[in-house]
Amino acid sequence: MDPDDGASLQYVPGAASIPEIEKLKNLHPTTGFVLRTEDGQEVGGPKARSSYDDVVAAFGQPMDSTDSANPGNGVNVWVTDNGDIMAFFRNNVLTNITFRLKGGDANHQSTGSISKSDSAKSALERLGKPYAIMRSESGTSYIYKDSNGDESSFATQGNKIFSVMSAADTKRLQGITGLDKKQ
Repeated sequence: MDPDDGASLQYVPGAASIPEIEKLKNLHPTTGFVLRTEDGQEVGGPKARSSYDDVVAAFGQPMDSTDSANPGNGVNVWVTDNGDIMAFFRNNVLTNITFRLKGGDANHQSTGSISKSDSAKSALERLGKPYAIMRSESGTSYIYKDSNGDESSFATQGNKIFSVMSAADTKRLQGITGLDKKQ
């Protein structure tokens, strides 16, 4: 898979009035691992990647960090008028970022009405504003919470959906990983 360009973010309902979404689109999360050939060239050519400083330029200084002495090597949190942002960094490189939106729609029909053959645009129009958006190198995920608090999601690369997780799938995975236990 090529790195995701976040193109589907433009279809989030109300995106034009949420400046953080455009800023998310302009960031380039990556795994932080760079494979090089013997002569030092990056495998597949150089990839765009965002640094800690790029994220600070977009959102300002974080409100909190797991490593205040070296915030480019930990988890940082921003609180904005439109929601909370949590960004993960490794060696000063953004590896993934989550934006939990204020006023995300409760998704009472869940992602059960969405399939991989849908476009991101049609899925977002059908489901409404997500509870949270997660960006990583491989894709952009849209997470919905139903009235019971159960999560379902779908993931895109560009405008193509490559994964759909129902609330039942999410619960099953949380049970396998132990993430269903209340801490």
